Amino acid sequence: MKRAGVSVLLLAGCALGGCKSEAPKPATVCEVAEDPEAYRGQLLRVAGEASMSRHHSLITDPSCPDKGLFLWVSQAPRDAAKLASFGKALARTLAPGADPVRGDFVGQVVHSPDGKDELVFEVQAVAEPSGRGG
Repeated sequence: MKRAGVSVLLLAGCALGGCKSEAPKPATVCEVAEDPEAYRGQLLRVAGEASMSRHHSLITDPSCPDKGLFLWVSQAPRDAAKLASFGKALARTLAPGADPVRGDFVGQVVHSPDGKDELVFEVQAVAEPSGRGG
């Protein structure tokens, strides 16, 4: 009986906003690239195009072609299978003339895990672009 009472209290607490399931905050590549420090540590959903070169991977947006976010694929993804598929698709962008990977990238701005003193967008999940057919 005590357990049922605790469960009811927990559920009531969640209904009142006590439990937190963080939904990603929508942001644009342009906004985040302009001031990445302002977004550091927040869970974001960023629509864009990801591509890879020999030196780095970027998420870009055609509406601000001179800006981009350095991309880092999370080692603790929300969906490992989908993120592995994204990694394979990203690697294919190395081919000359290859199209970028378009999608909504969920992740956060963090300090580069490789020890460099720079901020990167750590992708934790990838979804079909919102507002477009898939």
